[in-house]
Amino acid sequence: MKMYICIKDDTQVGMAMNAAAHGSLMAHLKFGDDGGTDNYKTWLEKSFKKVTCAVTPAEFAMLKELKDTIVVTESRMNNAELAVVLCPRPPEQWPEFVNLLKLWR
Repeated sequence: MKMYICIKDDTQVGMAMNAAAHGSLMAHLKFGDDGGTDNYKTWLEKSFKKVTCAVTPAEFAMLKELKDTIVVTESRMNNAELAVVLCPRPPEQWPEFVNLLKLWR
């Protein structure tokens, strides 16, 4: 199980780092303890793997449509959407395109 943190590929490195950190915490607050998902609880206890990807605007739009996602915005950039965080789930539950996303470098 993995959590995917997907950041728009044109995001500056400093903003991307903040978006990833904020997104991870936002996911924990949304999917953790109260009202959390079984997948998140299993991931937290047994895996804790995360993948950070750089995504195109088209990929970003497709990711926002998936179930159990969080969109990270940046107030200093007029609430621009910078990242989408996907709640962890078993590999067989990911749409195929998620496994083909490019890693952040």
